[in-house]
Amino acid sequence: MMLSYVSPSNVIMMTEQRDIRLSAPGRDGGVTIDWTGKFTAGDVPLVLDRTPMPGEEHGQVNGGYAGFSLRAAQSPATCEFVTIEGPVTKFESDRARPNSKAGACNVTQKGRTDGVAIFSHTSNTDGDSPWYMVNSKSMHWFSPVLLAPAPKKVKPHESFTWKFRVITRAGAWTPESLAAAAGEYR
Repeated sequence: MMLSYVSPSNVIMMTEQRDIRLSAPGRDGGVTIDWTGKFTAGDVPLVLDRTPMPGEEHGQVNGGYAGFSLRAAQSPATCEFVTIEGPVTKFESDRARPNSKAGACNVTQKGRTDGVAIFSHTSNTDGDSPWYMVNSKSMHWFSPVLLAPAPKKVKPHESFTWKFRVITRAGAWTPESLAAAAGEYR
């Protein structure tokens, strides 16, 4: 699909050629979704920005989350986050900001655990992506936040591509299963 990002004065600021490919359900009912967005700036330079991060001027606890994200079931469901490096256990104000090639949320509800993982392609950040994870009673949410390190400046007519893979599965993700799937995604 082709998308246009239009200013209030009806000027096309940026276009996106988006490609979304879904797999057939696997034996466990899981699916794979490959999402690719090729963005092209219009006639003026752009700054893709996000809510200021903690430690920045006007920074907020919930800052920095602009990006591809997933919101999972809220309480009474429980959520455990995991990256390739291991379980995410250090949350400050219900938020964590690890770096990894992949992040997953294992949701347990009514005695059943299912997992969903997001993989940020290495071409997005030349390696590990920063992540923003929220684990509170009111919200279970995570995102590879490609703008977290800094706003992205885009020159007129410049193009860039961001790629992600989402995989759902019956059962929990582990660091090892995330690492194996991330290796296949490269």
